[in-house]
Formats: sequence, structure tokens, C-alpha cells
Amino acid sequence: MADAPLGFGVKCAMKDWLVVRAELPDDLTIGGGGLPTMNNVSLVGGVEIRFGDIRKHFLPWLSGNEPSTPTAAL
Repeated sequence: MADAPLGFGVKCAMKDWLVVRAELPDDLTIGGGGLPTMNNVSLVGGVEIRFGDIRKHFLPWLSGNEPSTPTAAL
């Protein structure tokens, strides 16, 4: 048997602090040895509520005083 999760989703920012998302994944299992091929389709939704200040950097270890692009030290 072989298994392959496939799917897609959307994420929509309603406000700076509120995000709504929906996903449609399909877990496709290809049968073998007399077992049939199976599909397991599901609809998943979620709400994100973001607390705190807006992040200034993607990297969590930057405090805001450093440059936004890390440099390598030799």
C-alpha cells in the first residue's frame, strides 16, 4: 500500500488580529494485495486570534534593534 496526503487551503485575514482559514485535504491510500484504493476527504476550518503587538521581524530571536537581514560572521 502507498499513502499520499493531498489538499489545498485558503487563509483570509479579516482584521490584523483575526484570521479565518479553510482546508480540503484528501488522504489517498492506493490499495494492494487485494485491498481497495481508499479516499478520506475532509473539510477543516479554523480561526486564529492573534494577541500582542505586531511582529516587526519574522525571526523570533531579533529584538528589533538589529538589522533585519542576519549577517554571517567568519
